[in-house]
Amino acid sequence: MSAPTLELAILDDYQNIGFRHFEKVYPERLQISVFLDTLNMKDSKGKEELIKRLRPFTIISTMRERTPFPADVINALPNLKLLLTTGMGNAAIDMNAAAER
Repeated sequence: MSAPTLELAILDDYQNIGFRHFEKVYPERLQISVFLDTLNMKDSKGKEELIKRLRPFTIISTMRERTPFPADVINALPNLKLLLTTGMGNAAIDMNAAAER
């Protein structure tokens, strides 16, 4: 029996450097999608588009604080199991909502 495929989204990777850090991690199990653009979260359309884009993913790696993850976004992602960020911290992630997941 084979292990399930994990879906990884790399967000806001303007320099396209994130992929190489993940490509050798379980290559037979990890399917990677890289999104170079940042969606505008200041309007509801941008937030809805972000949720639609990220809904299938089990792992999300976000670059710095470019894309916010408030509680309503985190809670709208039913498959999310792991939310990663670069750097020491990320003020754009609602840590309480993330911890509840």
